[in-house]
Amino acid sequence: MKQTNTKTIETIDSLEHKVENLVKSWEMEASHKPRLEQWVTISDPGCYSVRSNDQDEVMGEAAARQGNYANLMRHCPLYHELGECCRRTSPNT
Repeated sequence: MKQTNTKTIETIDSLEHKVENLVKSWEMEASHKPRLEQWVTISDPGCYSVRSNDQDEVMGEAAARQGNYANLMRHCPLYHELGECCRRTSPNT
């Protein structure tokens, strides 16, 4: 890696770069692809699940239908409060 001022430039082959790209790809798929068969970031759709902190595990198909942020933040009161506010003011509802 090369250090320049306060920013680190990672090489394409670095583990950090690969993990960053994998997480970005997973986030895109979890947000925009409702069918697990479309995802390339998981190897076995039947074994995929999402779990945040000490909360209940949500299995693959249900997790994909609900979306990644809905699953990861489903127990956060502020997320639900703001979500309800946005749904009430959205022109699409």
